[in-house]
Amino acid sequence: MKIEMIKKQIQNLILRIMSVFMVFTLIPYLHVHAESTTITCTNVPGRQVYYVDGIAYDTPESHFLRADGIPAYCIQPKIPEIYHPIGYVGEDPGWTKMSELDQNIMLAYAFFGYGFDGERTDERYLAAQDLIWEYLGTTNIRRATIDTTQKKNEIRSLVEQLRTMPNLQIVEYNHNVKEGSFFTGEIDGNVPIHVMNTNGNLGNFDVVIENGTLVDINGNPVSAVMGNDFYVKVAMGQHAKIRLINKLLSRNDEGGENQIIYRSSINQDVIKAGKLHVDSAEINLHAVGTSLNLIKHDIDTNLQQPQGAAESFEGTSYELFDETTQTTVGMLNVDESGVSNTIDGLYYSHQYTVKEITAPKGYKLDTEKKTVIFNQLPSDTNHISLDVMDDVITGKFRIHKLFVDKHQSALA
Repeated sequence: MKIEMIKKQIQNLILRIMSVFMVFTLIPYLHVHAESTTITCTNVPGRQVYYVDGIAYDTPESHFLRADGIPAYCIQPKIPEIYHPIGYVGEDPGWTKMSELDQNIMLAYAFFGYGFDGERTDERYLAAQDLIWEYLGTTNIRRATIDTTQKKNEIRSLVEQLRTMPNLQIVEYNHNVKEGSFFTGEIDGNVPIHVMNTNGNLGNFDVVIENGTLVDINGNPVSAVMGNDFYVKVAMGQHAKIRLINKLLSRNDEGGENQIIYRSSINQDVIKAGKLHVDSAEINLHAVGTSLNLIKHDIDTNLQQPQGAAESFEGTSYELFDETTQTTVGMLNVDESGVSNTIDGLYYSHQYTVKEITAPKGYKLDTEKKTVIFNQLPSDTNHISLDVMDDVITGKFRIHKLFVDKHQSALA
């Protein structure tokens, strides 16, 4: 009797142990019939583990369909081999069907989620993933993780900043630069060019200047841009380029400058997802200055040819003088057609004078200086032809009438 009681106690103990074992065995499957799928991403050295309803998966091919049938993946924070946070991008046909705006916004979310602006935390990875799923209208996926509301707001703010492209304009400075607002144009190489951003502060951008110098309003070199405008000085004859690079997208990895890459969910090939078109603005400037030549006329006939005993305008020479710098620029020599050579590389902002040094044969030397002001030229003109006049030399003589008799004519 006592033995039978002991057997029953042993059997009951075994049943209890088996019951407990079965409960622990079934725990991972208890959420199979939940209303929404729960995906938890956990970083494991060397691989990425997915937990779906308590079941672990560790291969990129193990994806989970959204309500619309598009696969969704966890972020794989492996740098520099960057994985895009959603499987939709991994499916090439799906990515190419998306609008450029959608691509850029999701790439920006992924960019900041990976922390390329400085902060790299799991919370940011998860926040970026949430933002992308929300942007795509995902409703049947939720994560069992910490609240990412604050990080999502931070990333949203950064992405909004990216969407503001600088609207750069060249503005006239001190009435010495050709008028107009343009992204590419010809300028006076002597005057600091005033560049202004009309839609916000340039604090998020690095100003990179090629073949030019960042200066203040007086032309003195400075080290950095402050506020939403700046000045650039370009040497005559130089082609300068001004680029504004968004600091928020500064990075250096295998994807190249400001470029997100991802691995295909199908074959694991690295695919470049394209460049964010919100990263930079550019201005091209050519410091061409202006040019001058002379056209010689007779003051009486207004023709480009001499009169009377004067045989040619050839040999006439003029000195071109820079009144601003008090230096001689060069000589303008007139040929037989009445046209002189051309002097290039003159500044719009300077005042010049022309003075005749050698007059043509048969003409008086013009001792008067002629002023040339280039900043009064139309905005589409780079050259000026100055008309110069000379008086022909005339002699004085008397007429004396002689009469032989009353029947003869007067003789001169």
